Amino acid sequence: MDESRGSIAFFTSYRPPVPLDIFCCQVPPSSRQSELHLTDGLSYNYNCRPIPPAALKTIIKRLRLAPEAVIDDDVDSGQVTGLVFVSEREHNLETLHVALRFVANGEVKVFSLADIYGANLFGTFDISPSVSPSGKKVAVASFQGKRWDGEIKDLKTNIYVMGLENPSLERKRVIENGGWPSWGGENVIFFHRKVGDIWGVFQYNLSIGETIRLTPEAFDAVTPAAIDETRVAVATIRQKYIGYHRCKSDILQHGDDVPKHFHKVQSPHEDVGVFRVSGVFPTFSKDGSKLAFVDNEFKAVWLADSKGLRVVFETNGPDSIFSPVWNQKKDILYVCMGPSFKANETLEIHAIPDVSSAARVRRQPRLLTKGKFNNAFPFTNPDGTKFVFRSTRDGGDKKYKNLYIMEDAEFGEPAMCQSATTAWTGPGYFAVYLMNVSDRVVVRVIRSGYDLSDHVNHPVRCPPT
Repeated sequence: MDESRGSIAFFTSYRPPVPLDIFCCQVPPSSRQSELHLTDGLSYNYNCRPIPPAALKTIIKRLRLAPEAVIDDDVDSGQVTGLVFVSEREHNLETLHVALRFVANGEVKVFSLADIYGANLFGTFDISPSVSPSGKKVAVASFQGKRWDGEIKDLKTNIYVMGLENPSLERKRVIENGGWPSWGGENVIFFHRKVGDIWGVFQYNLSIGETIRLTPEAFDAVTPAAIDETRVAVATIRQKYIGYHRCKSDILQHGDDVPKHFHKVQSPHEDVGVFRVSGVFPTFSKDGSKLAFVDNEFKAVWLADSKGLRVVFETNGPDSIFSPVWNQKKDILYVCMGPSFKANETLEIHAIPDVSSAARVRRQPRLLTKGKFNNAFPFTNPDGTKFVFRSTRDGGDKKYKNLYIMEDAEFGEPAMCQSATTAWTGPGYFAVYLMNVSDRVVVRVIRSGYDLSDHVNHPVRCPPT
């Protein structure tokens, strides 16, 4: 029997549609032209650290780019500079690279760690690299050995140190719950950590295993950049940035659309393809031939099908449209129009007819819900004649959300009846239920765990095969 295969669409954390790259400038900048481009402009590049002179000499000698005497002179005079950074140029995964900039001609050369050390020494779970002053050790923030517990802004990474000559044997975890390491000396690492609601910068001494908080608890301080063993620059609301990564917006002309492309990402399974495109709320048509989604600004609806990738509906501003879903029988796309995830605001469900018939036509969506309630997340029955959705109508002052059935999926209200009323038991995480519409019997299928990583919501029923 042939194996039945399908596709799953999902979205993760925000990724800028225009690639990031790394720059620096004087403080204060004299002009836009004073900005220096430190990487080569290929792929997404970010989270860099300067490479100390001694370490830079070792790296250049390994690459055999010039005679040893020339290397030392150029590094000491600042004619050659280097940084280590994260790039997505290899299989669209986050891996560590080194960039060398030659001041004489402004040329930038980028090398993978395999180019330098003969193998890929670091896992895809390593970020924020920092090279020790001697060039013999590297510190990284890493997800190694830990599960995701729902962190979004505070990633709770651990810091590992490894020797570059034999990293697999010398790799060691030295700091729990720390990020953005920066060497102040061969035995001193600065890093940041969130304690309570406040971010702070700390100093860790490798020789005695001691950690000291350096910044006051009165304000946030992050992204340390070591000056020496006792001095460190930090970013706060009081500081100026001197080095940074930013989107390469200069590749666009005023009024241009940001280009969207599907990127193939390396998959952990050879027989499973993984593709990435900038957007949120993906939804497949029932036959799998069309994929619709919303851009990251919640402003436009995009469609990918045999005709290509294009905008099929656009609103006048951001945070105006989200959560598209297909009618199971017709070329109709349902969308929620209004501000997202604000129960006290009016949110209406609209139908966009003939979605895939033409490119970028100013269609007039049909309003299906009325009454100035917060209505969202419709899903049609297999025949495409009616849909279920959630709404704050009858939800009282606390805006509780209940499920309703729209009896006319094409023209909407007033053809509607209430489907079920939830028994609210107070705050907590969601659970997924299954209900028989005819007799209103409700069965709990799965409940959330006790933290965000085990949170379950927005179920979608898999169509029968």
